[in-house]
Amino acid sequence: MAYWKNYRKYTSQVHALALDNNNDEDVHCLSDDSFFQLNNSFQSQTSITSIQSEAVDSEQNSMCDSSDNDEPRPPPSSDTTLRHDLSCWATRNQCTRNTLNQLLHILNSHGHSLPIDSRTLLQTPRNVSTQQKCGGQYIYFGVEESIHQILSKYPFAAAKLTAIELVLNVDGLPLFKSSNRQFWPILGRYGNLEVFVISLFYESTKPNSVGDYLEDYIKEVNKLLDSGITHEGRHFNFTVRCFCCVAPGRCFLKCVVGHTAYFACKRCTFEGSWDGRVVYNLDNNAVLRTDELFSSLSYEVHQKELSPLLTCGVSCVKQFILDYMHMVCLGVTKRILHYLKNGPCKCKLSSIPRKVSHFFGGVWEFFHFTIR
Repeated sequence: MAYWKNYRKYTSQVHALALDNNNDEDVHCLSDDSFFQLNNSFQSQTSITSIQSEAVDSEQNSMCDSSDNDEPRPPPSSDTTLRHDLSCWATRNQCTRNTLNQLLHILNSHGHSLPIDSRTLLQTPRNVSTQQKCGGQYIYFGVEESIHQILSKYPFAAAKLTAIELVLNVDGLPLFKSSNRQFWPILGRYGNLEVFVISLFYESTKPNSVGDYLEDYIKEVNKLLDSGITHEGRHFNFTVRCFCCVAPGRCFLKCVVGHTAYFACKRCTFEGSWDGRVVYNLDNNAVLRTDELFSSLSYEVHQKELSPLLTCGVSCVKQFILDYMHMVCLGVTKRILHYLKNGPCKCKLSSIPRKVSHFFGGVWEFFHFTIR
């Protein structure tokens, strides 16, 4: 700003002297003298301005440096820390191998030094130690250890629990269509949390001895029933609530006849009859089964041998709940729908007037296209 003020001042003086003086030489001299003064003033002002600007810049730089030094800087992250965080994140969110492999490929392409395969990142063991038991490969993970893992994974849900009421399931799981290889796991669940594996059996058939299959489980459950479970300073009472199994698994654990036998009913002693298959007609006089008679092996035509579950206080009648999916959804309901489509005229849906099917709001179209 000072430079432009001096420039305008000296320029106006020069023009004023040039108008007043008619002598060209004097004008030139005056002009030269004026421009000389203007030049000297410009140089001095420029040097002063440059010195001031340098001083301001140095002051601003010092202020920026001081402000940068005052702010806390995050510690530099290494690939080792990133690798640990990624493995914890992938395990917590149950990422698939393909998803994690693609993420590792992207991170490596941006300069990170990480494994190229998810198995290396998660340190997946190459070999799993198993034992030969029950006619196949067997591994036991444990009830208490699995419960501790679930409690640590869901701390907010664990804070609301007062007792561990375990729900168990045993069933065969086919692995391939071209082979009879299958898993027979013991699965557990409590508090509406996720299902965990207690033990695992692998072979082409089911375990040949239910006693050996349940041996490790029974030993640990008897211990937990007496002492309970202590997790992070909190004590939980432990109980077995029920067994939720389909018919093959239920018969296997209870050591009873199969579900197609004449005396296969799990709740009463009524004998079935043959009508293309074993059926149980309505009989209000049927005698209900009791745990006392079951424990004494009184049902000779129903039981094969005493169940090992009796040694850990399991009620083999009341604590084995009936399978709702197969008995109701795929049993009675399926038969009702079959009679509505292909049954006798008195219950066949096609013999009912159309206004009834219209009242049900498209039920006819649903049955026509879905029921086979």
